[in-house]
Amino acid sequence: MDVFDWQRRARSAIDVGRMPPFSLEGRGRLAGGIALVLLVLLGLYSTYYQVNADEVGVVQRFGRYVRTTDPGPHVKIPLLETVTRVPVQRQLKTEFGFRTTTSGVQSQFEQTDATRAESLMLTGDLNVAVVEWIVQYKVKDPYKYLFKVRNLDSAARRGDPSTFRDMNEAVMREIVGDHSVNEVLTVGREKIQIDAKDLLQRLSDRYETGLEVLQIVLQDVNPPDPVKPAFNEVNQAIQEKERLINEAWADYNQTVPNARGEAERVVRAAEGYALERVNNARGDVARFVNIYDARCSSTSASPTSAARNRGWTTSSTARPATSSPTTISSRSSAAPTGRFPKPRRTPTWTWARPPWQARSPWGATGSPAPFSRSHAPSSRSSASSWSTCRSGGSTTWPRCSRRSTTA
Repeated sequence: MDVFDWQRRARSAIDVGRMPPFSLEGRGRLAGGIALVLLVLLGLYSTYYQVNADEVGVVQRFGRYVRTTDPGPHVKIPLLETVTRVPVQRQLKTEFGFRTTTSGVQSQFEQTDATRAESLMLTGDLNVAVVEWIVQYKVKDPYKYLFKVRNLDSAARRGDPSTFRDMNEAVMREIVGDHSVNEVLTVGREKIQIDAKDLLQRLSDRYETGLEVLQIVLQDVNPPDPVKPAFNEVNQAIQEKERLINEAWADYNQTVPNARGEAERVVRAAEGYALERVNNARGDVARFVNIYDARCSSTSASPTSAARNRGWTTSSTARPATSSPTTISSRSSAAPTGRFPKPRRTPTWTWARPPWQARSPWGATGSPAPFSRSHAPSSRSSASSWSTCRSGGSTTWPRCSRRSTTA
């Protein structure tokens, strides 16, 4: 092989490894292909979007509201439609009077001149109170939330002035101005929270904000620093008063029922004792009446024995003469002895002197005396007449009458 063959082979090898000459047409086609691929990838990326579980997507085409999408994957027209995610299930919070710098186990807060100005309020009795509160709310209508009110709460969550913050301050100042400082500091906190929530919800519905107020919580409510010691003393006095009142009511609830129970027991014991005595007395009366009736039925009907059985006694004391009727028997001044009870009804016998007698058989003076055994008529006619008058068999002679008096 000669030298020329080697040179030819070397040139061929060099020509194979050499780059082709530069061409603008070929380079333009390559760049166009790469740009087309990137454009397709960008269009696919802008077409797909994902909505979280606690959000909804509000789709706008050239800035105009088109539709609302639920949580999940969705597509849209690239470069023509935009999506705004609204947290409808998330609880939002706005603070007044302070700002939370670090949240956690030990949260840190800060106060500035702006926060102190928004928490200083005038009460209904012209006192000043520093009221700090939190408003918790959520979005219930995404369309109204985005398009009805400008600058609604995006700045409010950062602590900057906004429409929703202004609404909260106006409502709280109105409610606090209707209550006294003691109600704001102590017993009226719950009522203030409820009233402020209701008023803020009505105002939000009137402005068509699309917000739902969940609750308003009062945090620290204090008097201003210059008068705080005096208010603390007043609060201590009020607490001491409540404590003493509660102790007094506890003592009352323990003592009064015991006293009422003891009084009821004494009354019931007295009623039982009275009932027992009455029943015993009625039993004794019934027993004595039975004995008396049995005795009267077994005795004779003679005047002397009948008078003796009924507890009658005779008296021999002389009385001065008179022409008036004479009572011949009366009740004994002493209670009857033996087993014969005191009679319930005492008959009184009254008779006149017989017209045929010239002189009174009871004495020379002629005055009738009470009937006794020594002055009883001796004749059979007189005794029989007396017996007839005593038994009520005759009303003509001797003139006699009978009346009964209650023992």
